[in-house]
Amino acid sequence: MKKVFVIDDNPDILDAIRIILEEEKFVVECFDSAEDVFDKIVEGAPDLVILDIVLAGSDGRLLCKDLKTSHQTRHIPIIIISGAHDFVDSFEKHCRPDNFVSKPFQIEDLLTKVRNHVLMI
Repeated sequence: MKKVFVIDDNPDILDAIRIILEEEKFVVECFDSAEDVFDKIVEGAPDLVILDIVLAGSDGRLLCKDLKTSHQTRHIPIIIISGAHDFVDSFEKHCRPDNFVSKPFQIEDLLTKVRNHVLMI
């Protein structure tokens, strides 16, 4: 089974994504902050990370950049999920995610992007 880590500080979003992905038989681990998540990603070796940009007390772009520049994690696809559309240009420049999903998201759009990245592995 493919493993997906989801990082978002909104518990409703975390629950919704967890339910959607578990219905599709993914193993899902959810985190409500970026604190210590880098180490958990290294240890847990997920097949995909879904990451919100605006997190309480931190900027998801920094975590994305750390993941994409580390030899331990740069192979893991990252889907940015955010309602902060004004940050879209900065995603490409600063953290180079593999894809983007806009909040509020369409379930099929999210699932299509998840499947595309996970099935490529």
